[in-house]
Amino acid sequence: MTQMTKPLFLIAAITGLIIASSSCNQQQKQEETKTVLPADAVAKRQFDAAKKHDSIYVELKIIKTDFGYGYEIYKNHQPFIRQDFIPAIEGRKGFVNEEEAKRLANYIIKKMTEGKMQFPSVTPAEIDSLHITH
Repeated sequence: MTQMTKPLFLIAAITGLIIASSSCNQQQKQEETKTVLPADAVAKRQFDAAKKHDSIYVELKIIKTDFGYGYEIYKNHQPFIRQDFIPAIEGRKGFVNEEEAKRLANYIIKKMTEGKMQFPSVTPAEIDSLHITH
């Protein structure tokens, strides 16, 4: 090789390596993407697993309501509870923020999953113990 062609050959070889490496990385990223399941597929797997073990699958969604915040609880993908306002207290007052709605909803879910109640309820004392503003 001549003096002039050596640098060109080196540049071509390096460029080829960079392109091959980039192509390999793209293929690896595509393979990783293929294994990611959409949220509904993940939920279905969890639901199927719950059915096999004779347990329930519970989902929680915090919602914005006319009263403030509330929550929806789904049992085995079916609507089970929709709570637009704070239960067990007088009047219709919504939760002041998402965190308080979530706190009570998780408490209700805990009651459901521990088998304490088929259709869980709460008392004013429980609302106070969870530091729910009302």
